Amino acid sequence: MSELVSVVIVAYHQRADLERLLPTMPAASTGPLEILVVDNGSPSDPGDDTRAWLQASHPAVRVLGMDANLGYGAANNLGVLEARGEWVLVLNPDTELTSGAIDQLLAGVKPGTFANPCLLLPDGRVNALGLSISPGGVATCQGLYERAPRDLSPRPVAALSGAAILGRRQDWLAVGGFVPEFFLYGEDVEWSQRARIRGFELLCVPAARVVHRYRAEIPPQKWFCLAKNRRLMVELVLEPSTRRRLRPVWVLTSVALLVYAARRGPRYLAADLAAALWVWRRRHWVARLAARMAAHRRLADRDLLERWVGRVSAQPDGRPVGGTPGRWYEAAVQRLADRLS
Repeated sequence: MSELVSVVIVAYHQRADLERLLPTMPAASTGPLEILVVDNGSPSDPGDDTRAWLQASHPAVRVLGMDANLGYGAANNLGVLEARGEWVLVLNPDTELTSGAIDQLLAGVKPGTFANPCLLLPDGRVNALGLSISPGGVATCQGLYERAPRDLSPRPVAALSGAAILGRRQDWLAVGGFVPEFFLYGEDVEWSQRARIRGFELLCVPAARVVHRYRAEIPPQKWFCLAKNRRLMVELVLEPSTRRRLRPVWVLTSVALLVYAARRGPRYLAADLAAALWVWRRRHWVARLAARMAAHRRLADRDLLERWVGRVSAQPDGRPVGGTPGRWYEAAVQRLADRLS
């Protein structure tokens, strides 16, 4: 008998997304599925009937209703704990599974590994083949806007996109949950580095295809989360000696991103400064959490950083983010990182 796969979906006022996603589930797997929807939207919110709709239209779906928005990471943590399957697929609600997608993912992984499918945009171009991490700690979608790859063999990646991650449940528990304080955006990057540090492998399985209705917009609140969580990831993942050695790279990156934020307007500049202040005010908590995580380390920083390469992802027209200054930044930070490695 096939092993049960639990699909954990965190939703926040996303009935329309679930209406597209749930009908694609049966064709994605020849084995049994358990579907859990963790609903972060309060049922008291006007016009939100997600839970009632799920109960009426999809009674086989297990619904874990929250009284408040816990954030992506904390809600997924609850879903993984509640899952009954041997395998757990954490899946965004704004996705759609292609035929055999879960079967292909299962065929590409084994115990001790976690995997992303090939995430595709609705027009067929790539959204992500895993994530890249620059030496400055900026994570971007690997292969963004490229054609879907012809080579379908699994490939190692620096980090996994939280839009769709498959792993054995006991491995999820061994890595530990997403850090709740990330709340939204970037928690998958820190979690991925923690998984590697604890001895797990991260793969992309291009044969498995999942459509992701990815939106590239970055409003000021998202910029705050991205800026805050990039700093958190660096502080939590790397050893103090490595952070001291690579500080020039991260100072250059922080300055470049601050300038980019300022060019986008005062709200973005304020968000960037607020992110830095948020982390600084919690520096003692960050240090304690980093020390607890370091106790489980099995991979040296040198090996972890071997995959921290790659450029800032392109825009839809193929140009790098930031244009010519962006290219200058990428070249400068790579040279600096090479000298310090």
